[in-house]
Amino acid sequence: MSNTLPRAYRTLLIALISQNIAQATSWSKDGTSRASSAPLQLRFNLKMGTEALEWGKTYSTPAGNPITLEMVKFYVSNAALVDANGNEVALEGLWLLNFPKNQAPTLSIQTNAPVGDYKGLRFSVGVPRALNHADPQEAKLPLGFDSGMFWSWNPGYIFYRLEGFTQVAGKRTPFLLHLGGDAYALEVNLSDLITNKIRFKIADTRADPGNTILKINLNIAAAFDKGPNGGPWDLSKREFQTMDSGKNIGQAYVNMQNAFKLE
Repeated sequence: MSNTLPRAYRTLLIALISQNIAQATSWSKDGTSRASSAPLQLRFNLKMGTEALEWGKTYSTPAGNPITLEMVKFYVSNAALVDANGNEVALEGLWLLNFPKNQAPTLSIQTNAPVGDYKGLRFSVGVPRALNHADPQEAKLPLGFDSGMFWSWNPGYIFYRLEGFTQVAGKRTPFLLHLGGDAYALEVNLSDLITNKIRFKIADTRADPGNTILKINLNIAAAFDKGPNGGPWDLSKREFQTMDSGKNIGQAYVNMQNAFKLE
């Protein structure tokens, strides 16, 4: 009997070995190799100020407008961990977080990251430009028409979708904030290279079973912080009730620069 493996088995064995090597080693953007990967969970929590969001509850904006929320959806892309030297370690993926009404205001992204010590997290609230302008009829979820995030009147996707109701002269009145367009991809930087206020470890699960969980809080109220030119964001006025273009959307983008925080 020959000790030589059949050609098909040799090919399969080489493929399996190559796959294991690929899974065990990753690379940072500076070209340095990384150790084996381990599970990582990015847990997003909706907040109104410092309180956990309660669906159906009436809140007050800084301008004194009563609001209740009906929908919160947004894209997360270009995610990366940041090491102590400022190097980014990419977390590949594009995710659409659609928070179901009347359920806990928490959604998680499950991914993997190289084992090591880190000083922060960066990500975009948006869709990468090439995908943002690709044919939506050819796209699959989380993109495409079925995502509920493609603009019918404006090329590309809504990156951040917030909708709810306010009260105007005793009448229940809808409002919306649709943030989108390449210029309004929100770049979130939750890293700290100077102090030790932000630091965490991705552990080797062979020695420490379980996920590393990063808790990211989104303060929805931040969008209503102030209106253009420093005035109030007054939802009793029509110009603030449909926020998807013009100077108002620019101000909403500015307001949301610090809306995300690591817990």
